[in-house]
Amino acid sequence: MSNNTAVESQPSEKPLSSEAAQDETQNAAVSPEAEKNLAEGLREFLKNKSNTNKSHEGQNSYDFLQHGLGVATVYIDNRSGGIHVGGDASFAGDVSGRDIKNNTAIPVNSSSAKGVAGQVADIEIKKISSVYIQTDCYIQAKNILSEKHILILRGDAHLGKWTTAISLLSSLHAKGILEIDPTIEDLGSFECAKQQGYVIVDPLTSEGSVKLRRSVLNSLGNKLRKLNSHLVIILDSRVQIILEDLDEYLFNWENLPASSELLKKHLEWYLQTREKLTDGYALMQTKEISDLLEQNKLLPGDVDRLAKLLADVTSGEMTLDQALSRFSLLVDKQVMHWFEQHLDLKQRVLMVTLAVLSGTKYSTVLEAVQQLQVILKPPSEEEELSNRDTELSNKLSDELKVVCAHLEKGYQNSEYGGRKVDLIVFDTPQFQPAILSYVWKEYYKWREPLLEWLYKLASHSNSEVRARVAAAAAELSKYDFDLVLKKILRPWAKSENQQQQQLAALALSICVFEDELATPVLKLLKSWSKGGNNSHLAFTVITAYSGVGILFPGNALRDLFAIAQSGNTPIFFAVVESIANLFNAGQYIAVLQALEAWTFDSKEKKETNTSTSHLLGLVIFLELMQMKRTASDCNFDNSPTLLWLAKENKTYEKIVISLLRRALNLKVTCMSALDSLRNWLNYVDYDNRFYGMLGRIHYNLATDDGKTSENNNDRDRILHYLESWAVTETPNTAAKILSTLKELLNIKTKR
Repeated sequence: MSNNTAVESQPSEKPLSSEAAQDETQNAAVSPEAEKNLAEGLREFLKNKSNTNKSHEGQNSYDFLQHGLGVATVYIDNRSGGIHVGGDASFAGDVSGRDIKNNTAIPVNSSSAKGVAGQVADIEIKKISSVYIQTDCYIQAKNILSEKHILILRGDAHLGKWTTAISLLSSLHAKGILEIDPTIEDLGSFECAKQQGYVIVDPLTSEGSVKLRRSVLNSLGNKLRKLNSHLVIILDSRVQIILEDLDEYLFNWENLPASSELLKKHLEWYLQTREKLTDGYALMQTKEISDLLEQNKLLPGDVDRLAKLLADVTSGEMTLDQALSRFSLLVDKQVMHWFEQHLDLKQRVLMVTLAVLSGTKYSTVLEAVQQLQVILKPPSEEEELSNRDTELSNKLSDELKVVCAHLEKGYQNSEYGGRKVDLIVFDTPQFQPAILSYVWKEYYKWREPLLEWLYKLASHSNSEVRARVAAAAAELSKYDFDLVLKKILRPWAKSENQQQQQLAALALSICVFEDELATPVLKLLKSWSKGGNNSHLAFTVITAYSGVGILFPGNALRDLFAIAQSGNTPIFFAVVESIANLFNAGQYIAVLQALEAWTFDSKEKKETNTSTSHLLGLVIFLELMQMKRTASDCNFDNSPTLLWLAKENKTYEKIVISLLRRALNLKVTCMSALDSLRNWLNYVDYDNRFYGMLGRIHYNLATDDGKTSENNNDRDRILHYLESWAVTETPNTAAKILSTLKELLNIKTKR
């Protein structure tokens, strides 16, 4: 139907599955006093939101989190060999890997389903399918999976277990792959769906041994076989197992394809045109690349990063020498040689400081250098006097050259407005993780002083500094998560200072991109979410799930739902913000399906369902109605996100209608929903591409999913408000839709 056609009937609605919605104990009705508090809180929430949008003062938790994730891309290697995150990326919208295609079916059993952590991004599956090279081991593993419907892939880190699992499952299932919650208590109780591929990474362990037994696997395998579904369990080789229990399901993964062949595949992925691909093949024949491939054992993640760098060379963004200087394997060697050649403590301290603060003001870096040096070894008065003359004669250009850095012009906001500043930046950004890794592993006496220094830097007034401190803490967590948690993350999370809570949330959000840390972080957040009356931990968890939920939306939605049941009004609205932020980061279907499940009432008694879950879902929906599309799709940039989704996919349109009807049928949310609906109409006055879809929404609201009735309060209400808006607004979409509705409903216009 044309976009200019106002209405089109829709199928009747059905509830979507959700663990939270099925738990009646969590759906107890809210008391009149609590409802009044929530109503007052909602008005205050919307008022503050409006003022914030108008003033643009400060940086909220979500903006800080998104900016911090962008800063941390120098540390993040997502799924080592799958999708590599690089550069100063944004983690909002399409970057999270969820793409929307018109009229495609969206599975009900998605991220909001019980026991599911998230859905593997379509772009990741597409890339893996394009670059993966099958070996003899692959065929053996596939035979086990096909016969048993369960495969345990066990091996060392970074050998391609994840990519192998995705390749195997995508060859058997075309409708997407779901990741099971790695913290699941009993894998045998997992409720699987028909013809679905599942993957789980390092599931819950107990005293170092995986809770998997032959009886559990046999039972689960039978369920999967009947449903024609398959599961791949990924285990690290260091995890203890009982071989006789798992042997028929187990495959030890240790085989890698030739690096040169894998590099060709990755170049084909990155270089779309034939001309550029020819240039890429030519680069592979150069002596530098040939020697690199022959003299080093490259892991799949290494090959992916090398291919991306060579693609940048063919595009003219850098020279081959510049690309090789940024290749992580060679960077590690450069860092090692630098520390072997530079024994001066002050130079080393500057180098380590830049590993954390590269990209900040030079004066800020110098101040941090002094702080770290005092913690490591306070200089004596004699040393200060003897060094003073030398330091006064030092040239800035010489000092920067020694530490492989340079100055760049930057811009910084301050209390007296924006201003230009000099930023100190590494010549090679990859020095940052390489230096932190080398220092932590080789100079063990630096460890606790380094953590003490980072903890103190967390109180810095500059948000750029704080974001980099959190990113560095996450990087060090790869090497000793327990120690970093004890010295930094837990104190930040328990702090009364909201900025430090944000740092803990950001650091944990970065940690989940590391496979080995994902399960511990998810377990930690679940533990903190049950922290009783500790509101500081609760707010940390709520903020963290805005970032952690990018990869694990199922965990985020379930835990946030539970936290919101506390009865604490500020926590309730903090959860609203967090879930709205998760939606804004690209988790559209996971959030909307959860909201529909939370607000579903099988009795459909209007204005009676005032459970906390019902209110939570509708208040979040009101927040989503205000959001604007800000992703890279310029054709619909700045349009209301829900309108864009509803236009692109009928499933979204159906959910939006369902949630809007429920919001209109509840007294506490009705007026806010009407205000948002009016804003949509005003928007379409100037962008008629959404006219047909918005007309269908009004038609369904007025007719109870296309079913007409003489006694229809919904119809009367919609017509009443359209008539009032039609009089007061021009140009007027409301008047056009009103006229069409009256014609379709056979309502005569009064004279």
